[in-house]
Amino acid sequence: MTKAEALLDLQDIDSVIDRLTRRLTEIKASLHETEELIAARSALRAAQESATHKRATRKDLELSDASLETRITQAEQRMYSGLVKNPKELLDLQNDIASLRRQKNTLDDQLFAAMVALEEAENELETRTTADARIAAEWRASQGDLAVELTQLEHDFAEKTGEQAEARAQLGAPDLVTYDQLRRRKGGVVVVEMENNLCGSCKVRVPAHVLQQLSQAEHTTRCPNCERILVRV
Repeated sequence: MTKAEALLDLQDIDSVIDRLTRRLTEIKASLHETEELIAARSALRAAQESATHKRATRKDLELSDASLETRITQAEQRMYSGLVKNPKELLDLQNDIASLRRQKNTLDDQLFAAMVALEEAENELETRTTADARIAAEWRASQGDLAVELTQLEHDFAEKTGEQAEARAQLGAPDLVTYDQLRRRKGGVVVVEMENNLCGSCKVRVPAHVLQQLSQAEHTTRCPNCERILVRV
C-alpha cells in the first residue's frame, strides 16, 4: 500500500467520523435531558470525586503509619541492643519511643476514621452509580427512536475512532501534518482518485512527470492545480 492509499483510507475513516459527529450533535440537541437525569449525573460525579479523595487520604495515612511503625521498631531494636550504655541517652531513647507511639496511636485513630469514611463513600458511589444507570435507562427509553440511534451512533463513533488511531499509526508525522493541514483547507477532501489522468477533484489534466510518481509508494504526489494528494487505485 502506498502512502497515498494509506491516507485515502484515513480520509474515508475521517469522513465517516465527521458524519457521525454531525448526527450525534443533532440528536443530542434534540434530546431533552430531564432535571432528574442532570441531578443524577451531578450526584454521581460528586460521589466519584469523594471516593477518589478518600482513597488517596487513606493511602497517605497508611504510608505514614507504616513509616512510624518502622521508626518505632528501629528505636526499640537500638534500645535493647545493648549498644546504648549512657543512662541519659537511654532515657532520651525511651522518650522518643513513647512520643512515636503517641503519634502512631493518633494516626491509627485517623486511619480508622478514614477507612470508615472511605467505606461510606464507596457505598454512596455504588448507590449513585445504580441510580444514575436506572434514571439514564428510563430517560433513554422515554426518548424512543432517537435514543436507540444515539446508542448505535456512539458505538459506531467509538469503533471508528479506534480505526482512526490505527490508520494514523501507519503514517509518519510529516505526512500526517500535511494531511491535517490540507484537510482543514480543502473541506475534508485531501486525497482524490485519478480519473483518466485527470485530478478527481478539480478535473485538471495531470502532467506526465506527476503521473510517473504515482507508483512510488514512499512518496505522495500532489495535483499541481488544487494541491490535493493523488492516488490511482
